[in-house]
Amino acid sequence: MGVEYYKRKAVPLFESIKCHRNNTYGLAAAESGQGYYLYELLDENIELRAHLNVVKGTLLELETNGESFGVHIFDSHGNDEGFMKLPI
Repeated sequence: MGVEYYKRKAVPLFESIKCHRNNTYGLAAAESGQGYYLYELLDENIELRAHLNVVKGTLLELETNGESFGVHIFDSHGNDEGFMKLPI
């Protein structure tokens, strides 16, 4: 997971960012390529909400699907694997 610095604090680089029910979430890939971290972006800080384990090479992208909030999953070859709802 890459980081940038904002006001002298390390901030993760997000693969995707989405708003859901007036909350903003960011998804950052783990350095190992075998996971993602879901953060909630708050006014003053960033809070870790979940760690998602995946098979190496799997790509996740945040998505809203009607009232559902979750991740769209793509395998290492770019094939669409579907949508997984997150409990948020």
